[in-house]
Amino acid sequence: MAHYRVVAATHQTIHAPLPHSHVLKVVTQIDSSNEERLWSVDEVLDAMRDGGVFYTRSGITGYTTLLLEWECPDCKQLCLRSFPDGVWENDLGNLPPCEQ
Repeated sequence: MAHYRVVAATHQTIHAPLPHSHVLKVVTQIDSSNEERLWSVDEVLDAMRDGGVFYTRSGITGYTTLLLEWECPDCKQLCLRSFPDGVWENDLGNLPPCEQ
């Protein structure tokens, strides 16, 4: 089972039914290397269903949190979110945008 640290995330604003945002793509690093990969949300969800583990890590505290498959309550689309652990600096919304 592969573990992937998410180091960047790009968000997209969705305008229906109400304005809100979803993660559009993420960049990961495999634990055992510094190799980076750009993933679409669908690719991440497929990999998670196959046993892949995606997580973020705070650069300040070192705390990690898992990414979850989540159904948006506004538009019912399957999305990614970080586990709501109360640590803001490892939240997907606080990562830098993808440069790829």
